Amino acid sequence: MNNKITIPITRLVPGLIIGPASWLGPYIVMNSLFLPAMLQVLDPENKIQLVALFASMGMIVAAISNMVAGALSDRTHSRFGSRTPWIMVGALCFMSSMVGASFSTGIPMLLACWMVGQAALNFIVAPMIAWLDFAPEKYKGTASSAYGGLGMALGNNGFIVVGALFLSQFRLGFIIFGVVAFIGTLIAVLIVREPSNKGEVAEAAAAPKEKVSLSALRHVFPGWSVGRDYYLAFIGKMFQGRIATVHVKTPLRKSLSAGALLSRRNV
Repeated sequence: MNNKITIPITRLVPGLIIGPASWLGPYIVMNSLFLPAMLQVLDPENKIQLVALFASMGMIVAAISNMVAGALSDRTHSRFGSRTPWIMVGALCFMSSMVGASFSTGIPMLLACWMVGQAALNFIVAPMIAWLDFAPEKYKGTASSAYGGLGMALGNNGFIVVGALFLSQFRLGFIIFGVVAFIGTLIAVLIVREPSNKGEVAEAAAAPKEKVSLSALRHVFPGWSVGRDYYLAFIGKMFQGRIATVHVKTPLRKSLSAGALLSRRNV
């Protein structure tokens, strides 16, 4: 691409704060509060093992979908740009999957909704991080600070207290925070207003066509020499999740039991 697309920092910074806060905050609330409470109600005998199952499978789905979402958005040309369409598809699917999770009557349905939600979430995350590329060169640091320093911090710390208020009504909480994620993401997209990249279509058409083959998958799943740090981080998170599950059974059991007690009180 000869002419790099840039977005004014006055639009980009608010979007880079609201955007990550909108997906990360609701996810943390649902993952740390509502999902354990739901598992306690659906299968109290196996809740500890199920927490480990959901965490492990979720990380696998997230790792794969993150790379797929990034590759797809790189190859997208539309009047709304390359990132916005996938961000909004991800936000809509995430909200829908969380609404489905709220109505789950068994572990299979909840697991299916949660895995769809994990994939959808990464269709928000991967393209949204690429918004940083739209920052003018002299404001790259400002944009990065807005995303990681403010947006992620707000998502990590700003929602959990409000989410705790819905612990006794966690099914409703799934719906509310799913809607919050969608609306917040939509607001961020409207603020950023990613420009059209249809002009890149002709340039892409002029480029030699790549044959569909196993080697072409390297653009989505890079080899070890290129993606070493990503794969090591993924393996580390897998072991971290497993070790944490083994060593915090008692605190988690107490937390889940407390959530179940609150839910019974409010039935």
